[in-house]
Amino acid sequence: MEEQFWNRRFFILITGASRGFGRTLAHIFSSKVSKDSQIIILGRNKEKLESVKEEIKNDNSNISVNTVNIDLAKPNAAEFQKILEPFKETNYDVYILINNVGSVGDISKDASSFNDNEELTKYYELNVNSPIVMTSVFLKLF
Repeated sequence: MEEQFWNRRFFILITGASRGFGRTLAHIFSSKVSKDSQIIILGRNKEKLESVKEEIKNDNSNISVNTVNIDLAKPNAAEFQKILEPFKETNYDVYILINNVGSVGDISKDASSFNDNEELTKYYELNVNSPIVMTSVFLKLF
C-alpha cells in the first residue's frame, strides 16, 4: 500500500528547508516521490538552499527542485502568491505544504526576560502569522 501511495506526482513546499528538520524532510520526500514530482524549498540562506537542492537532485534526478530565498519573519500574502502562482495550473496528484520554519528565540533568556514587545512580535510573525498566511495562499491556489 505504501508503494501505491508514493507512486503519484507530488507537489511539496517545505519552509525552513536549508538546514535541520526541514532539510531532512526534503531528503526523505525526494527519495520517495515519483518521477515528475516537484519540491520547492524555502529558507533564508541561499547557499544552503542550493546545497540542499544539489543533494536532492543527486538522490533523485527525476524530480524538479526549486529554491526560494526568503525571510518568512515578514509574512506577505502577495509575495507567497508570487512564489506559488507559476505552479497554479500544474496537475499534480498530491499537494503538500510543510510549514517547518520557526524559532524558539534566544534560548539563553529565561521566561521572565521576555518583556520586549518588539522581540515578541517578531517571534509571533515567524511562528504564527507566517504559517497561517502561507497556508491560506496555498489553499486558495491548490
